[in-house]
Amino acid sequence: MTGTRWLLVAVVASVALWMGTQWDHEAAPPDNEPPVRREPSAAAPTPEPASVDLPQRAAPVSMAKGADDSLSKGEQVRAWTATGDPVLSLQAYELIRRCLDARAIELTAKLEPEKLEREPPTPQTACGNIDAGQISSRLNLARAAARAGVPGALQRVIEEGPAGDSGQGYAQLSPPEADAWWAKVETYVQASVAKGDVYALQVLALRLEEQGDPERRKDAWVYWQASNEMALARTGRPLKSFSKLESVYRRGLTEREMQERSARAHALVAAIRQGSK
Repeated sequence: MTGTRWLLVAVVASVALWMGTQWDHEAAPPDNEPPVRREPSAAAPTPEPASVDLPQRAAPVSMAKGADDSLSKGEQVRAWTATGDPVLSLQAYELIRRCLDARAIELTAKLEPEKLEREPPTPQTACGNIDAGQISSRLNLARAAARAGVPGALQRVIEEGPAGDSGQGYAQLSPPEADAWWAKVETYVQASVAKGDVYALQVLALRLEEQGDPERRKDAWVYWQASNEMALARTGRPLKSFSKLESVYRRGLTEREMQERSARAHALVAAIRQGSK
């Protein structure tokens, strides 16, 4: 074995599976150590990004910031990229991503229009004059934003995968390549947690849950609570799954345990906000 690795692309499946389990009350007291990375299963599926319950997925950054209506889409991508601002790098990425999404959905719109709630933008409208070079460089934009912890960037990096193929290339990584990739992603996770990224906080929660110790899973509530507080602060809405998560945790934790972990979550969010000033 070349080293342990954890698989962030299993986040969605982990949430769905875990919420259907019953809590085991007979276990030792928890500790506060983050779990080690785990060896991924060769059969682990790559989840559909749209099934992730994260507010940033729909609009990770306001596209209004720094936008210039006089510029074409290709010119706007170049202008945002040239600033070196990681927030604007993510906005440039999102503009390119919308182009690719429009291309991907075009066939569905033609063959199965009933599946679409509204008329999607055409590739011509979404792409404008965005060129092939800008499309191929989008990974650099997303990773630059993730290195800086820009909210929403980490999830985009995970969705794209190391090769920009929507994660399909994960299975083709050799063990050394996988270790190097996830080590790099780990730096993105830490930067994103420091900035209060909802997805990153949920990753930490799932690490604790996947450890296997029912008591250690109790500490995951700190991160679920913190992720919900950050979602409320940024969108004005709680996570869609939060009430279900809370009911599950209340069946497994005493009121004192819930209060203690909620206090830790509040302290974590306060520290994130203080560090972001």
